[in-house]
Amino acid sequence: MDGKFPSYNNALSWQGNVSLPTAPGVYAIFLRTATDLPQDWRDDLSCEDRLLYIGKAGGGLKARLKTHFTGKSISDTFRRSIGAILHCSGYHDLEPWLPRPCKKPTLYVFKNESVLSKWIQQNCDFNFLPIEKAQVEAKETELIEKYYPPINILNNPRKLQKLEEIRRECALVARQNA
Repeated sequence: MDGKFPSYNNALSWQGNVSLPTAPGVYAIFLRTATDLPQDWRDDLSCEDRLLYIGKAGGGLKARLKTHFTGKSISDTFRRSIGAILHCSGYHDLEPWLPRPCKKPTLYVFKNESVLSKWIQQNCDFNFLPIEKAQVEAKETELIEKYYPPINILNNPRKLQKLEEIRRECALVARQNA
């Protein structure tokens, strides 16, 4: 990344951190080391700077990071992607399911979301860049198109087909488990 983000922060550090802005902005999530990934995903997700995902927070960075690091996957594409990767790599504690009827066929959660939260907190770092709310969406798209973070699907010209396939697979498993 080009240095416009502050220094890395540990994913555990968002909790209770009053210095995290409640203002809108964009953020980047990084993997600490490639060895933290399941073996069969290391080549797909290993970038020089270990960038995994770029996102936007129109309602405040602190709230959005909380969703990623301790939230539910049903409303979080980053969590669904990481959970799908782990599930398909043998993390059997992460079984996709639907907690309630859902009209959108791509949504699902994991039965043990705390396992996913723990993995993300232990293996990811983040950066954030506060910007005006009106510029958030355009900036997110610009950064995705520039850096091609492998977990991003939307607006990513180099999105991983393999990731889309396992997310569809998890959605099917969730419907079968419902």
